[in-house]
Amino acid sequence: MPKFRIWSILGALSILLTLVFAVTPTSVSAAPETLSYSAMTGTCSTTGFSMSATASQSFSGPATIDGRTTLDGVDYDTYTFTLPAGTTSFGTAFSRSWAALPSADFVFVFYSTVIIDSQQVWLARVTITCVEGGLAADFSGTDLQQPGVAVVPAAVPGCDTKMALTSTSVVGAVVSDAVLYAQPGTSISPVITLPPGKTAWVLGLDPTGEYYKLVWACDYLWVQRGTMGPNYDGVWQGRPLPTDTVN
Repeated sequence: MPKFRIWSILGALSILLTLVFAVTPTSVSAAPETLSYSAMTGTCSTTGFSMSATASQSFSGPATIDGRTTLDGVDYDTYTFTLPAGTTSFGTAFSRSWAALPSADFVFVFYSTVIIDSQQVWLARVTITCVEGGLAADFSGTDLQQPGVAVVPAAVPGCDTKMALTSTSVVGAVVSDAVLYAQPGTSISPVITLPPGKTAWVLGLDPTGEYYKLVWACDYLWVQRGTMGPNYDGVWQGRPLPTDTVN
C-alpha cells in the first residue's frame, strides 16, 4: 500500500478520535450541599451553655437554614437564618440560657435543615452534652438528596389529642435513629427515620415484643424497640415505656 494512503488513513482516524472525545460528555457526580461544624469548645451550667465553633459550607446557591432545637428530648425553640452561595469556613457560636435546672446534666440538640431552591438538601445536627458542668459536642450530617432519604414530616399541631391512647401510654424519646414502619417489619417507602431527641406517644409492644407502637403525624406507626427510651423531661421524668401487647 502506498505510504501516502497509509498516512491519509491514519490522519482520518486521528481526526475521528478527536471528534469523539470532544463531543463525549464526562459523567461527574454532583457534590452534595453541605454544612458542618468543627472545633467546638465551650462551657455549660445549670442555666445554659455557650460554645464557639468553626462552620464549613459548600452551597451551589443561597441557602436558608431552617432550624429547631430540643432540650433533653423536648422541643425547645426554632430559628432561621440565611447563608450565601459558595464554599467557605467561618467562626460561629451556639448558646442558650434558661432558668436554673436541678443539675448541670442535660443534652441540647440543634437540627439545621439546609434549603436551596425550595429543596431540603442537608441536615446538620449538633449535639451538646453537659455532664456535671463539663461540655462535650458532636456533629453529624445527612445528605437529604440521597435516594431513600426522606424528610421527616411535621405533625399537625394538636393531632395527637384526636388519637386513641391506651391507659398505660406514655411519651417516650427516640434514643437512636428510628426507622418508621407501617406495620412491624414493613417499613414506609420512602424510608423515614426519626432522629434522636424526637418524642412521641408510645402505646405498647407488638406481639413479638420487638416493635413499639407510636402516635406520629396523626397516624399509628411502629419503630424497633431499641430505638425508643424513657423521656426524662419535667413532665414524664423517665417513666418506663409500656410493655402491654397492642395490635
